[in-house]
Amino acid sequence: MPQSILIDGLKASLTRSTTLSQSTFAWVASLALLALVLQAMLAWHSPHPDGYVHDFYSDAVKFYFRTSAIPTAGDCFTCYHPPMLPVLGGIVFDIAEFFGASRNTRYATLATVLGFISLCFVYFSCRIYLQYREDNGRYFDLLAFALICFLPVRVISSHAIESEILVATMIVIALFYFGEFMRRRIFYHLLIAGAFAGFAALTKYTGALVALVLVGILFIDWIIRKREHGLREFVCFSAIVFFVGVGPYAHNVVKHDTPFPGNYSWTDENHASKYSFSKFSINRIVDSFNRKDGRKLGDFDSYSNEYVTSLYGQLWTDYSFFTVPTRHGQAYRMNLHNKEIPIPLIEAILIAGIPTILFGLIGGAILLFRPGAYVLLAVAAASVAVYISWTFKAPTWMLKTKYLLFLTPLLPIALSMFFKRGYVLFAKMAVIAPSVVLSFVYSFYFATV
Repeated sequence: MPQSILIDGLKASLTRSTTLSQSTFAWVASLALLALVLQAMLAWHSPHPDGYVHDFYSDAVKFYFRTSAIPTAGDCFTCYHPPMLPVLGGIVFDIAEFFGASRNTRYATLATVLGFISLCFVYFSCRIYLQYREDNGRYFDLLAFALICFLPVRVISSHAIESEILVATMIVIALFYFGEFMRRRIFYHLLIAGAFAGFAALTKYTGALVALVLVGILFIDWIIRKREHGLREFVCFSAIVFFVGVGPYAHNVVKHDTPFPGNYSWTDENHASKYSFSKFSINRIVDSFNRKDGRKLGDFDSYSNEYVTSLYGQLWTDYSFFTVPTRHGQAYRMNLHNKEIPIPLIEAILIAGIPTILFGLIGGAILLFRPGAYVLLAVAAASVAVYISWTFKAPTWMLKTKYLLFLTPLLPIALSMFFKRGYVLFAKMAVIAPSVVLSFVYSFYFATV
């Protein structure tokens, strides 16, 4: 997302609800510029051409690049996923090869492209925030923008050849235009939302879930309100989602007897008993950074089995990236260039994040009673419920915050819901500000070492 487009879009959105002074615009421009600089530094200091995570997603890209055929389950470890990433990656590889790029340069180019796509995620996340937030004034808006820009899980996940940032971007674009349609009933907004919901379904199964939720919302809206054009809107949106995103799922049903084939031995056994929702300890998160003793990441109980501890640690730090030297049972190649984040900085951001999350939970409870937010709430409820159910059925560790990255706008929206006037607003901002500032410090430190 070019810097001028990012700034102009945020400026236009801000001026809908408040006058944007020259000094405030300068802060918006500064945040946009910092996000771009951070992205560039992240790429420059990446320890390997394919970025910061090696979950074998690049194998699907390589398969498509070599064969020009969309990979399916059995072609590689992660080839059961829908084809958006392999096709995009294959196109980028083809263009890079045309210009004589080496193998490493092809990987670095694709990781950089995905990094710039993550800036689109930031942009539309900010637009969603402005759609649904309780207006606390432009200074609180700037604080919310900064949180979206510099949240560590977003920053670190943005420079990696995998599907998470791609599907999150498709989803937030779809949610933004769907929200615009529900507010203003401009038909082309619905068409854009349908297209990107279909693209999200083409990227990962999470995208298919969100697309189905939006179809359901439109159907219920038609039934309840009985609007004159409600049926046409529902049919058109559903048709676009179906036309764009249904192909891989239909193929899976024909070839695998299920729309969701995986690379694990799924059973009906419930693994819920191995998880804990009640345990939480910052010390256990920090301990995984102190004990780089060659064990697999899954050997840390807090990382493998404690829902709150694991997801919280990954939200604010690189908890799942550089904690130990092994991953997937093999030497984790990227730890040859360990990101040695100072332990005091890790402890500081984990402590600072607690009041922000608590305020967010309180604001989220208030958001439940705001009728205009039902689209986001329905998507969040369905996504979290399916995610938890999926982890309970999976025989191996599946706790990854980045899988729910598309819910990022909900945090600043929830934070805007309470303490909105006078000195209490400044008190709220003072409580939230440390986690935002430390997010920038942590992300910038990570990107430059």
